[in-house]
Amino acid sequence: MQDDQYALACLRYIDRNAVKAGLVDHPAKWYLTSFTSYAYGQTHPILPLKSHPSYLALAKSRTKRRAFYLSFVTEKDEFSDELHGRMDKLRIFGSAQFVEEVIHGRDGKIQNKNSFGNDPCPPKDRKH
Repeated sequence: MQDDQYALACLRYIDRNAVKAGLVDHPAKWYLTSFTSYAYGQTHPILPLKSHPSYLALAKSRTKRRAFYLSFVTEKDEFSDELHGRMDKLRIFGSAQFVEEVIHGRDGKIQNKNSFGNDPCPPKDRKH
């Protein structure tokens, strides 16, 4: 993850997925997320979860951290709708360098042949 804001946006996206898909009406009702762990402090029955550093940085107090995460995930906001739209289109958030590393990997090779998607400025094919 590039930074705390991006990491938290990804956590929220994951925890909202089942609600957005219509599988449940609240993130706490889906069993394959970290939501109940982060929002309520419950131990996950299946997944051995370790709190993400970005989550831990939200507040020193567990109670405040949990309350913030609960409202962060369950309250509607424009940014989350934009994030869902972008994630659905496989957009990558971050600096140009970060995006290049995700697409090309640290070795410079493209990770996925479809990784450019609808990129408005795809790289030019250079034949040697």
